[in-house]
Amino acid sequence: MTANEAAAASDLPAAPWRVRDVVLLLPKIVLTGLLILAIGDLIVGVFLRYVMVPVTDWLDLEPINFFWVEEVGEYALAWMTMIGAGISPGLAGSPPGMG
Repeated sequence: MTANEAAAASDLPAAPWRVRDVVLLLPKIVLTGLLILAIGDLIVGVFLRYVMVPVTDWLDLEPINFFWVEEVGEYALAWMTMIGAGISPGLAGSPPGMG
């Protein structure tokens, strides 16, 4: 291959996303969403527990029911663990014999 052929080959547009590339990217996108959900859930839980409970006590209102915060966090972390364990053997730096 001459220098002119190499330059012409580098001018070609990048190959479009293949279905395989998209399928391999989906678990990482889901993991990112679950991580954002878990962090947001933690922040909401802290706010409800340490800000809203004293406010409702002070105003003599019914307490806010926030049992769902722990459930959402537990399920998000469980799903992150399972999906992460499923894709980890295919990532670079995996131990030998795993992938």
